[in-house]
Amino acid sequence: MKKRPTIIHIAFGVLVSIINSKILKNSTKLPIRVGEYKLISKIHKNNSLKDYAIGVYSANGEKYLIKTWTGVLKDYRYFDLVSEYFLTSELNSILSGSHVNNPKVFGLIERKNSVSMVREFIDGKTLSEFSIKKQVEVISKIIIEFNSLNNKFNNIKVNIPKRGYKFYLICTPLLAVLTVISHPKAFSVIIKAYLDFIKSILVIKDRTLYLAHRDLSLDNVIISKKGIYLLDCGKIALTYKNYDLSYISVNPELRKVSDLVSARINQSTNVSLRNFILLNQARSLGNPANYNNFYVRSLYDIYSSTKI
Repeated sequence: MKKRPTIIHIAFGVLVSIINSKILKNSTKLPIRVGEYKLISKIHKNNSLKDYAIGVYSANGEKYLIKTWTGVLKDYRYFDLVSEYFLTSELNSILSGSHVNNPKVFGLIERKNSVSMVREFIDGKTLSEFSIKKQVEVISKIIIEFNSLNNKFNNIKVNIPKRGYKFYLICTPLLAVLTVISHPKAFSVIIKAYLDFIKSILVIKDRTLYLAHRDLSLDNVIISKKGIYLLDCGKIALTYKNYDLSYISVNPELRKVSDLVSARINQSTNVSLRNFILLNQARSLGNPANYNNFYVRSLYDIYSSTKI
């Protein structure tokens, strides 16, 4: 695929993922060779999805990280990996001269029933391996850096998705319906979350769009001798302020980090963004049976005793 996937591609991919989860089982077997690159070691990510096979490869005496999708039908995860390739390339120019970096990408290799993204190998540790003090410091730096990049967008042309008022008003009702279908017993808390979303988005005063990673986690940040590196940048977008802060706030494992970051940078989570994230992530259609859906529990934590 020579161009970044559109929202139509993504929607089609979600539909295929739902079908795949019921009928087909995509392989995540790690290829021994990808073009000129030879496998050195496998990388295990701390999540239950196992969307991709990830390994460290070598070529011409250099190390590279290669992420591979394998499947019969091009589903959401295929389009997500292709998006990551294009958006990581875009982010390279945006973050040039910044205190936050992302690995360089070198190519997208497509073969029958698979696609592989080749990127720079970063030798370092994930942020999850550091103290909570360090985690708060780094996450705060990332959010502040992203919020400060708006002036740069006036000087360079950026080709990344925009997620503004119309996007949320159109997409969130559909997400609420899909989440109800996924979890009919949670109907009341889902409706409360949706109504709260509507109330809060209508009164947002600052409609400026800021850069957001939109998949920020401790495992998606690498600390190396060269600095801070962001991984898995396929979901970056220009959207309302504090998306990333809102994103980590709904993860029970990161709630303390979120609270400390909020206090450190003197900013709060955005209720409309928080609820959009919850409704988007809580839907289980297309996810494997062992997916740890803590977003549903977060909906109950917030709304089970709340009357709207």
